Amino acid sequence: MNNKGFTLIELVTTAVIVGLLAAVAIPVYSSYIHRGRMAKAYVDIKLTCIYNERCFAQTGSYGNWATLSTSFGLTTDVLTQNQQYFSLRILRYQDWDISANSIAHAGNHYIAMAIPVGNAFSKTPCMRSDGIHGYMPAGTTVDNISNRSFDSCVQEEWKAK
Repeated sequence: MNNKGFTLIELVTTAVIVGLLAAVAIPVYSSYIHRGRMAKAYVDIKLTCIYNERCFAQTGSYGNWATLSTSFGLTTDVLTQNQQYFSLRILRYQDWDISANSIAHAGNHYIAMAIPVGNAFSKTPCMRSDGIHGYMPAGTTVDNISNRSFDSCVQEEWKAK
């Protein structure tokens, strides 16, 4: 008898091998995607800070998105390109008071941050006008960023995990 084709055991073995490869490959691929999005958030924050410092050098105060894009050339793709993953925000602070629990900040300051949308990433990376970069406290959302103080951006090494 001349049977052509595959036996059931061969098909099941192939399916198991493909399933095992997919079980390993999908989490690894997801990790690469996540790290890429985090790296893009870090780059966008740094770029925003560079433009903000340029604005400060020329005008004596830090700018908002409109000022940075119209007067200083910050391209709108920085603001819109990754909106499904994170939302770039700038918080500006004016004339800080000296208190026992806070560093004295005189004049203009800002925090640039990339607030995650959904579960795009677990931490909210940020960078302050004094050069400190790190992360905002857990639970920082677009709705509650105005409640955050300048010192909320806690220094920590950025890692695309």
